[in-house]
Amino acid sequence: MIRLPPEITFEKRPLSGGGWCYDFHHCTLGTLGRILLRDMPDGRRTHIFCEVAEVAGDPDGPRTMQRRAVFEPLGLEIARQMEQVALVSLPSNPVPLLLKPLRIGVGRDGLVPPM
Repeated sequence: MIRLPPEITFEKRPLSGGGWCYDFHHCTLGTLGRILLRDMPDGRRTHIFCEVAEVAGDPDGPRTMQRRAVFEPLGLEIARQMEQVALVSLPSNPVPLLLKPLRIGVGRDGLVPPM
């Protein structure tokens, strides 16, 4: 089990169409990213997405890089542990597929839904 640092909190919410979203927040950096759990069409497996939050209009800016430095290792470790506990499957090469950008400030709820 992972213990989150005291400056990081998360919120769990259901996704429309099934699945769960875990939104992670930092007390000074704001939204760090999210982990999404979605059932695969076969109904036996779950796909895990791990997305790092970007500052809108500045995906390579210092604030986005700070968020990535904090959330990327944490998000990947949480995803790996979820896989072990729940026996869900990740793609064979998970890093490029898991680290999709999440743009903050886009959309009604401030999040870009996964493709």
